[in-house]
Amino acid sequence: MMKLYLIDWLSVSLKLLHVIAGIAWIGASFYFNWLENKLNRVKNRDEIAGHLWAVHGGGFYYLEKYKKYPQTLPEPLHWFKWEAYVTWISGILLLSVIYYFNASTYLLASESSISSSYGILSSLLGLLIFWLIYDLLCKSKLVNKSSIFIGIIFVVISLSAYLYSNIFNPRAVYMQIGAMIGTVMVANVFFVIIPVQKKLVAACEKSTEVSKELGLKVDGGLGPKTIKAISESNVELQRVRAYRIKYYADLVTRKPDLEKFYYGWFKRGLEV
Repeated sequence: MMKLYLIDWLSVSLKLLHVIAGIAWIGASFYFNWLENKLNRVKNRDEIAGHLWAVHGGGFYYLEKYKKYPQTLPEPLHWFKWEAYVTWISGILLLSVIYYFNASTYLLASESSISSSYGILSSLLGLLIFWLIYDLLCKSKLVNKSSIFIGIIFVVISLSAYLYSNIFNPRAVYMQIGAMIGTVMVANVFFVIIPVQKKLVAACEKSTEVSKELGLKVDGGLGPKTIKAISESNVELQRVRAYRIKYYADLVTRKPDLEKFYYGWFKRGLEV
């Protein structure tokens, strides 16, 4: 009896932790998306991409976003990662306490012919396989074709839900699909976002080029040949190019929604 009480209390505690961490994670993501869209990109210092004044909790706040990084690495530097990690860890523990430890009752369907061990293994494999599929798609050219990308993800999720519905009970299927999506989101933070941020911090410490440190690739339009051609061109031509590029930059500043076109406009400015 005591064991059941302990499991119940552990389950309630993990649920609270999971919900609170999830709110903190998604809330931070929404806040930074809002912040990026609300930055004032006019009249900034050369190294600043945008700034924002805000008022909250009885105080005024002033924030700045650097185009690259500050001259010296600020200390302490706050990282937004543990919200995601705690959400996933508490979710997996919750999945284990409720569904894996009582797989025959809560995980598997009553008519399922597989054992509890196979049911748990199939659940864990689903988390891994979905991440591998998502990661593979992100590294392919399909990542630039949003409709096809989203369609494939939708098909994979729908197919997974159908397959799991044949062996799991309905409630467990919902939890499994949610765990798969959550795992992809956290894995994206752990394997993609945080490593890039670490390289950015390293670039700041060593004062190296951000593009090189982050492994960004330039195409033929903005590659070494283009840069060399610009440097060797006459002064008047450079002035015309600079004027056109500044015009496009000012246009994006006035209308941030047009920022997605700036890369193409920049290349057009170099083609004068």
